[in-house]
Amino acid sequence: MTHSAPWITSLLIDLTNSIFGGADEQLAEEDSLHVELTLSRGHSPKWQEYITVDGQIKGRFHPPCIRCLERSRTEISSPISACLLSDDQQQQAELQDITDIIINNRERELFFYSGRQVDFTPLLWELLMMVIDPNPIHHPDCQGLCPTCGLNLNMSSCSHKKTLA
Repeated sequence: MTHSAPWITSLLIDLTNSIFGGADEQLAEEDSLHVELTLSRGHSPKWQEYITVDGQIKGRFHPPCIRCLERSRTEISSPISACLLSDDQQQQAELQDITDIIINNRERELFFYSGRQVDFTPLLWELLMMVIDPNPIHHPDCQGLCPTCGLNLNMSSCSHKKTLA
């Protein structure tokens, strides 16, 4: 299943606002988040029914540079490997306080689902939180803002720059 759906765009907006602050309700025109998932249903005596999730998440967005607040082009790409167990198994002692599980000789991130529908938002949210740089810099030579007057020192200089330590 491949999605470039509105809920994925909404997820990227929410995540960007959560990490970087601000109240942007829109992304730049070229911002995108693309998710490809392959779902497989399985059964084992130990875990009963489970769903494995394999795929890829790729994206491009423009969070603010932490030095000058200019938009910083950021690209992400990460594999997805997860296992979803029914939430009635969540209370099992061996599943307490673990985040990974081995299914079919492969380590996967562990998530739980409830009922007959699976919400992928928590899985994608956690993955994005791990791969997005919380301190983006739009260019290694970024000089940032003047701490006295707030002028973007990449665009011009001010008399305060000489007094910086």
